[in-house]
Amino acid sequence: MERSKLRTGFNRATFGLLVILGVGLYLWLLANLSPILLERDREGSVWYLHHLANQTIEESHELKGTGTAEDRKKLLVEAAELLDRVRELRPDSDYYEYLWAVTDYQAKTFEREEEPEALGEAVSRLETMWEEEDEESRQLANLLSYHYLYIQPDAEKARMFLTRLIDMKPENGLAYERLVDLELAEGNRGKALELLEEMLNRDLISSSYREKLARLYFEQDRWTEAESELSANLAGGAMTSETWLLYGLIKAIEGENRASLEALRSYLGGADANHPFPTRPTEDRLGYPSRTFPSFPYLALEASISEAPEGAK
Repeated sequence: MERSKLRTGFNRATFGLLVILGVGLYLWLLANLSPILLERDREGSVWYLHHLANQTIEESHELKGTGTAEDRKKLLVEAAELLDRVRELRPDSDYYEYLWAVTDYQAKTFEREEEPEALGEAVSRLETMWEEEDEESRQLANLLSYHYLYIQPDAEKARMFLTRLIDMKPENGLAYERLVDLELAEGNRGKALELLEEMLNRDLISSSYREKLARLYFEQDRWTEAESELSANLAGGAMTSETWLLYGLIKAIEGENRASLEALRSYLGGADANHPFPTRPTEDRLGYPSRTFPSFPYLALEASISEAPEGAK
C-alpha cells in the first residue's frame, strides 16, 4: 500500500515537472520564434501587396492611349493604397516610401484641375525627398523636371532640375534637349546656343537639334558653321523640307547659286504646291530672322529656279 502511494506521488510529481518543463519550453519557443514567424508573415504580406501594386501600375500604363483617364486614375489610386499599406508594414524602408510617393503623385496628376492642392502636397512631398537625398536622385529630378515642364509649368524650377540632371550625368541627352527647348521658349537664344554647342561637343546632338543649332548660327550670320551642321544632316540623310529651305538660303547668301537652286528644288519637292514658300507665321515658327525677308524675296528665288542657266554656280 505504501509502495503504491509512493508510486502515485512520484508519477504526479513527474507529471507536474513535465508540465512545467512543457510550459517553459512553449514560452521559450514563443519568445524566440514568434518574432521570426511574425517577420516572415510580414515579409510575405509586403511581397504580396507590392506585387499587387506593381501589377496594378502596369495595367494603368497599358491603358495609356487606349483607356480613359478615369480608368487609369482608378488603377493608380488603388496601387497607391496598396503601397501605403506596404510602407505601414515597412516604415523603415525608404524604397517603399519612394514608390508610394511617386505612385500617389501620378494618381494626383489626373485630379489636378479638381484638386490642385492635393497635387501640390504630392509634389511638395517629392521635393522634400529630393532634398533629404542631398539632391542626388536622378529619378526624382527627372520626375520633377517633367512636372514643372508639362504638368504645372514653372520655368525656373524646371531649369533647376534639368541643370542638376546634366550635372549628375553629363551624357543625359534628353535633359539637354528639354533644357534647350525651355530656353528657346523663354527667348534665351544665347543660352540655347551655348547648350547646343555643348551637346555637339559631347556628341549628344540629334539631327533635329543640329538643325536648331544651324538656325541659331544663321541668325548670327555664321554661315559657315550653319552650313556645316546642315551638311552633317545632309550626309546622314536627315534633311527635312524646311531644312532644305534654310540650306538653300545659306548657299545663295554665299553666292553658290547652283547648290542653292538644287536645295530649293528639293525643298519645293516636299512643299505644298499651292503655297510653295512659307508664309510669315511659318517663318516665325521656323525661327528664321525677319531681317532675311524681304531682302531675299521668295518670288525671285522661285523665278531663278526656272530661269537660271545650266552653267550657274
